[in-house]
Amino acid sequence: MELVRHLAGLAKRIDKWDDAGIRRELGHLAAELDALWALTKKNISQAARSGTPGLGGSIFKLHYAETRHKLGDLAMRILDRASLSFDDIGELASGRHVEAEVHAISLSIAAGTSQIQRNIISERLLGLPREPTWTSS
Repeated sequence: MELVRHLAGLAKRIDKWDDAGIRRELGHLAAELDALWALTKKNISQAARSGTPGLGGSIFKLHYAETRHKLGDLAMRILDRASLSFDDIGELASGRHVEAEVHAISLSIAAGTSQIQRNIISERLLGLPREPTWTSS
């Protein structure tokens, strides 16, 4: 949530706040992060009751990675040319957003790729059939 607040402050400083689309996207991202926090609390509560972690971790990981990608993409659009540098540009503290965007890319891979997480959710939570295994002959 801190990145969203910081990004909103940057948008105000560099005259991007007048763009209703940017404000709307920031609001959506703040809501998504709030929902992820609620999901985290639910996952912890369920794990404490059952003694084992459930599938909520896969759901969280998948949506968190996607939300961080959206946040990074929005940051790059707000920062415009300043997003080309890992260093802060002048008085503009932009480097942390560029680093966050690069880190967001690794979130799609860490703890199982997003596609693997989708497969886990579809098979174990939704009860869909397994993907066929392809073997070379």
